[in-house]
Amino acid sequence: MNERINGSSVYVWLADIDKEWPFHDLLSLCLSEEEIMRAGRFVFEKDKKRFIVSHGVLRRIISGLTGIVPEGIRFSVKEKGKPVVDNAGAGDLRFNISHSGRYVIYAFTIGREVGVDIERIRDFPDAERIVRRFFSEKEIAEYSRLPEDIKKKAFFTCWTRKEAFIKAIGMGFYMPLKSFSVSPDPFIKSDVEIHDGPGGRQWFFDDIESEDRDYTACAVTEASGGSISLIFRLYDRQKVL
Repeated sequence: MNERINGSSVYVWLADIDKEWPFHDLLSLCLSEEEIMRAGRFVFEKDKKRFIVSHGVLRRIISGLTGIVPEGIRFSVKEKGKPVVDNAGAGDLRFNISHSGRYVIYAFTIGREVGVDIERIRDFPDAERIVRRFFSEKEIAEYSRLPEDIKKKAFFTCWTRKEAFIKAIGMGFYMPLKSFSVSPDPFIKSDVEIHDGPGGRQWFFDDIESEDRDYTACAVTEASGGSISLIFRLYDRQKVL
């Protein structure tokens, strides 16, 4: 799976890790010793399988983008915990990963920060409490004005946009969620307003639409220096090699 990647795009793959992967054993051979040990700690076989497939697919994609053999890819983490590829041959490739239920979503860029998040849309009794506790005043006001029949989707839309942003900026939950605002409206394109925190950069928000309407996802890319196009693909389990 060779892919030419450029600096003006964000590449997003979505993988269904609960499907039957015909090359499961080959995916496990891609993993590092540390990843194999982590996989072995799972109590339930389903969770172990999800871990192996999600990390194996990550290595296969990076291999296709860089030419580095999957088992030779090394990872490290930045100060706030954001993972990076630690091979010289990876150039300025940057990535982010998120998982929810049966899906894992991956985002890749060259020379730009990127963050991604995916969530399953579901009944969530604590949604109103979470909104009051973690959303900004601007988000709370906009959320409260939305029709009741879209509030469930709006809650998870806002959450994925916020989490993708803090992952892109490299702060994770070190950055208070109330310190910036995105739109909770799932039917409009969002940007970000930073109230208290690092500014000076532009960010491009792109909601990810897939056939499974029970999930919502968002990719956030550093947009300084020009516009960003998003290239989205389902990861074909038959092309794992």
